[in-house]
Amino acid sequence: MIKVLSGCVYDLILDLRKESSTYLQWEALELNSKSKEMLYVPKGFAHSILTLENDTEILYFVSEFYQQNSESGIRWDDPYFKFSWPITPNVISSKDQSWPLFQV
Repeated sequence: MIKVLSGCVYDLILDLRKESSTYLQWEALELNSKSKEMLYVPKGFAHSILTLENDTEILYFVSEFYQQNSESGIRWDDPYFKFSWPITPNVISSKDQSWPLFQV
């Protein structure tokens, strides 16, 4: 569950549930503090947030405790998915830059 407390984000989710009819499809939306909307991301989805305003604050809840050895990811610029971002990110963590390209 994600809620923007102040500012604005572009929130992208990708279905990685192999048994799902929407497997490998993605959806994105803008969340901001003015609309007061929240986003629920089901288990089995990848999730990415791009901050669109300075001093943005978000609150999010997860279903499990963090386990570093279970972590995986998909590159924000993976050509397989053709993600559409409203702006080009100017700060990307080294971890997020190091994910391998997706293999079907």
